[in-house]
Amino acid sequence: MYEGERVSYRQLNERANQLAHYLRRLGVGAGARVGVFLERSPSMVVALLGILKAGAAYVPLDPIYPAERIAYVLADAGVAALLTQQGLLKELGEVTAPVVCLDRDGGDIDREATTNPSCHAGGGELAYVIYTSGSTGKPKGVQIEHRALVNFLYAMQQEPGLEAADRLLAVTTLSMMARVLCTQRTPPPATAAEPLRTVKPSRVRPPSPVWVTLTAMPPPSARQ
Repeated sequence: MYEGERVSYRQLNERANQLAHYLRRLGVGAGARVGVFLERSPSMVVALLGILKAGAAYVPLDPIYPAERIAYVLADAGVAALLTQQGLLKELGEVTAPVVCLDRDGGDIDREATTNPSCHAGGGELAYVIYTSGSTGKPKGVQIEHRALVNFLYAMQQEPGLEAADRLLAVTTLSMMARVLCTQRTPPPATAAEPLRTVKPSRVRPPSPVWVTLTAMPPPSARQ
């Protein structure tokens, strides 16, 4: 859910499949890294899943980052492509990798098949690379494999515990580890399939109604 827009798991899966097929045509596959320079929206969730379905790993880039940091991460990660939107192009410097604007290139992406692409990424393949703040020097890429991500997600089901009736509110930036829980859970039938609510950054700064709602919510132990 986002600003009144609702996307079902089926729609999310099909849109991610189309993006994965499109990325494959650009030569993106297993072992590749794809930059994600997008504002918080359903398209961002589609981008992450599409990259993973293509067999690649994503590299998150927050739009509020300084231009120097963005350029450094793109170069250091050696991205094979960059996913963004037209409104953010002016924030980018020179990018040598192919740039895909999900809004501008949406027509071409929509012509791709909605079927699941074949993917041979194993547990030891990279799922994503998150860069540190660089407070002690240059930012360093922390590489997270699929098996580590799966362990994390299943652990979160056990503690604090997630059920089908729960709701997740995505308020952190894409570059934070906690955001993985909110953006990458397209669960198998054996796991909880809770909805994800994504909000604009401007709505998660106090004293917005979102903050009031969050602070008023009882802890999980009180909901037993």
